[in-house]
Amino acid sequence: MAVIPVTAREFQLAGKFVIQDCPECLTRTKIEPSVITLTFGDDFDMFMGLREIRYRFDCPICGARRPDVYFGTPEQPLTQLEGRSKRA
Repeated sequence: MAVIPVTAREFQLAGKFVIQDCPECLTRTKIEPSVITLTFGDDFDMFMGLREIRYRFDCPICGARRPDVYFGTPEQPLTQLEGRSKRA
């Protein structure tokens, strides 16, 4: 049975990351787990702290506050995530 990563350090080791979706500029960006670890510490609970992540990081493109955040996995194609606009 696979162990689900919970802490920031476990996310980093598993290659998971946080994705930001900005409702203002419609941009999707990735926050590396190392940034989460440096900001909150190795033992930061990613699930319980999802709200804190949302409040701490603004959109890097337009500066909008509190973008939507969710978790990404290595299986997702990164070319669809990194700094690409969702606008058609």
